[in-house]
Amino acid sequence: MRKLSKILVLVLALAMMFSLASMFTVSAAQPEYLYLTPNANWKTQGARFAAYFFGNGEKWVSMTDSNKDGVYEVKVPTDKVYPNVIFCRMNPSATANNWNNKWNQTADLTISTSGANHYTVKEGTWDKGGGTWSTFGSTCAHANLGPAATCTTAQECKDCGDPVVSALGHTFNASHLCTRCNEQASFTVAGSGAHLGTEWDTGNKANDMTFADGVYTKVYTNVAAGTYAFKVARDHDWGTAYPSADKSYTVATSGSTVTITLKGTTVNVVVEAPHVHNFVEGKCECGEEDPNYVPLIPGTGTEVDPFVISSLEALIAFRDSVNAGETKYNAEGVYVVLGADIDMAEVDWSVNIGDNANATFDGIFDGQGHKILNLNSTETAQSGDGYVCTGLFGAIYGNAVIKNLTIENVSINTGDFTGNNVAAVVGFIWQGKGSIENVTVCGKIEINAP
Repeated sequence: MRKLSKILVLVLALAMMFSLASMFTVSAAQPEYLYLTPNANWKTQGARFAAYFFGNGEKWVSMTDSNKDGVYEVKVPTDKVYPNVIFCRMNPSATANNWNNKWNQTADLTISTSGANHYTVKEGTWDKGGGTWSTFGSTCAHANLGPAATCTTAQECKDCGDPVVSALGHTFNASHLCTRCNEQASFTVAGSGAHLGTEWDTGNKANDMTFADGVYTKVYTNVAAGTYAFKVARDHDWGTAYPSADKSYTVATSGSTVTITLKGTTVNVVVEAPHVHNFVEGKCECGEEDPNYVPLIPGTGTEVDPFVISSLEALIAFRDSVNAGETKYNAEGVYVVLGADIDMAEVDWSVNIGDNANATFDGIFDGQGHKILNLNSTETAQSGDGYVCTGLFGAIYGNAVIKNLTIENVSINTGDFTGNNVAAVVGFIWQGKGSIENVTVCGKIEINAP
């Protein structure tokens, strides 16, 4: 009897050891992850998915599609050995995993110990409609992981290279700023037209837009005449592009500038015709200088670089500027010189340089030994018109100087009224301020004044 008891104890011990060995063998052979491909029915209404593990206790675990490939994965719990699983289609408005929040389910399934880890729900079915098992993914244990996944970088297994957790992907707000990593999205213009390079190419970085103050901008210059269509694509991909339909613009004149902007989801285009220069004295209002411009009166007005008058046209322009009250050629310390003899026979000099006491010449006029020939002036002012100042210069003032000049052949006739101030060189020196130096008047001289 005692011997039989020993035999029974030995048999029970062996049976227990065999049972434990079998259990550990199953545990070791179970897959680390299970994968689910739901059918079209299950994907409707934004459903989420969960796995219910059972057979040795029970446990609910949510499933995720981390790399957005339509295959949902779940890590098999390791706290116990669960031999069975039910895949469930869950109500997305409820976060808790339980039978009350379940919409649909598979039949009771046995977790394979021979490598099958991927269950595909049969198309056209809802509850317990069947499906097939297959093998999915690497058999690597993924024990050697790299850095955690970010918006643009997956968490990879260093042993096999699999993206254990795929890149999260950006989540952009209305201003195209990622709410997860604060990266500002990039946008690229893609469309038709030689100025865009390869047509409809979202990968052409030459068409990348700049971003400032909430607005993306791309400027094209010297665009040929024509009609063009385009969109702007986010991060060099057509996945997100604005506007929803192609936008077009027309360039009427070749050489135009096209500015494309994006703010939020609004795209605008401004086409500017090429600028037509309007040069005044060699300069355009845009700042451009005429490379062919030769100034009528060259110089800067300094003693070493004086303004030089070498023609009757230049002398008239000088007079008109002084009489208009402009200061370019007329201010104390401004030097103006003659660069040649000037014959005035073709003009009536009734309007002279500084033609009254309110428009005097205040600078320095140096004839440099040149002559003013055939000065003719016919003054027609009437009595009561005030001061009339007649001569080559009507009136000078301040530190004005007229020097080194010869005036040859003069004919001046004035009207019959009070206030005549008549002379060949300067009609009136205002308040006695100003001087005349080394000036000669010769030849025929006629001055008729009452």
